[in-house]
Amino acid sequence: MKNKKIFYSIILVIFLFAIGLISALLINQVKKQDIQVASVQIASAINYEKKDVPIDPKTGDLYFPESRLFVPNPKSHLTLTYQWHGEGESPEGELSVSTKPVPEIHKIYLAKNQKELSDILSKVLSCSRGVKISYQELTSDMETVNKLMHTVSLKNGKVAYVYVEESCTELETVAEILKNLQSY
Repeated sequence: MKNKKIFYSIILVIFLFAIGLISALLINQVKKQDIQVASVQIASAINYEKKDVPIDPKTGDLYFPESRLFVPNPKSHLTLTYQWHGEGESPEGELSVSTKPVPEIHKIYLAKNQKELSDILSKVLSCSRGVKISYQELTSDMETVNKLMHTVSLKNGKVAYVYVEESCTELETVAEILKNLQSY
């Protein structure tokens, strides 16, 4: 009788341990799925934040209609996207240009936990903000350190300043394309 009680006690302990272990594994799996779902949602939002740059089918020139700027055919295979920040945000507006897909965005899907996702996200967001083109010199703040790549004198009498965030050097090739910027 005493041996039966010990046997059932051992079985109960093993059973409770197994339930605890299974629960921990399921909770961990749910957390991983939450990170995966969040990663997909974040990547989708970043990828569709900007519009595709219109390309003249005859010449291959790239147009940024809201800003009345264009780049003569850059002979590049990069797919560029842009976003125009109207005059309310800066005195004469600001253009940001990036690539599609955004550099480093694939790394979002590799995140295993919130910390990894957060670490990757800061770089990806920097790249998604893209190359900045402004009619005034920009200053760096605590979050963004802008690196002036080119100063372009335009035919409309304005000067365009082309910046890349230092944390996204992958966009320096886009800045090289934009040094040929012209007004129309």
